[in-house]
Amino acid sequence: MNNVPTLKIDTHRLIRPKRDATPDEKARNAQHISSAERLLNLHERLLGSSEEKTLTERFRLWAREHDLAEEIVYSHGGTAGRTPGESGRHRGQKLDFALKPGSAHLGMLAVICRERPDDDGIVFLSRAVKCFSHYLEMALSVQSYRELAMHDGLTGLLNRKSLDARLAEEISRARRHGAALSMMLIDVDHFKKLNDELGHLSGDHTLRLLADIFTAVTRESDLAFRFGGDEFAILLPFTDLQSARCTAERIRARLSSMPAEAFCVTGNLPVLRPGISIGIAQYRQGDAETDLLRRADTHLYQAKARGRGRVCTQL
Repeated sequence: MNNVPTLKIDTHRLIRPKRDATPDEKARNAQHISSAERLLNLHERLLGSSEEKTLTERFRLWAREHDLAEEIVYSHGGTAGRTPGESGRHRGQKLDFALKPGSAHLGMLAVICRERPDDDGIVFLSRAVKCFSHYLEMALSVQSYRELAMHDGLTGLLNRKSLDARLAEEISRARRHGAALSMMLIDVDHFKKLNDELGHLSGDHTLRLLADIFTAVTRESDLAFRFGGDEFAILLPFTDLQSARCTAERIRARLSSMPAEAFCVTGNLPVLRPGISIGIAQYRQGDAETDLLRRADTHLYQAKARGRGRVCTQL
């Protein structure tokens, strides 16, 4: 976050204090100073936050504290509106602001007030929203970079860096709640031969197809990763060994049922159908991350040693 938004205050509107200033001039000067102080306070509130939800909540609290709005609703879509379940809760005036700090359209912000502000109030809210939109743009950029850093570019699955982080989280959850947790390691059989005979484009195509199968067969709560090369990992929270094996067999069945043409990129080369070997291990109380990973890897090795194209859950 190097490009911190510059807070622009209309200092030219401030009236130089003078002994013979009229009451109206003094009042306007005080109002402009108050506006500048409130915008500076907003700037300080938003500074340093790179999370969209945190920014929105800080802006909401700031608006309430300064009696500017009863509610703030951010919408990613083209129009702002209440969040689900809020219909009818707010009976005040709703002002919609487009969030466009630059060329990008970030969505809409609905500011719900008890009463419609006067012209000066709307101008002030517009400046506050503009300040918020600059910080929101940076937060969304940071989130986008984080997403890219945690995913595999070829398959779109989570990557090895993500696996290290999520494995620690899931083991901590299983340990805390005494819940089941299983892990699969999956290897593409004879992947080097597939690359040598059909080319790397076919190899990449096969990896993407497998990623699609993992996504289609597993639950939303399951986590699929590209472990490296032609190896994949799947974490299955709240899943025992037997249930994990059933999921593994469904993956193998889905792969086997795909037509041969699905694995051919050019249509001219002979098709080599890929197979997969799967090793599964279940979390045991007291396991560290490396223990679960090591057992799954050992079972994968056994599946390959016993002829490949199979699921192994024990030695």
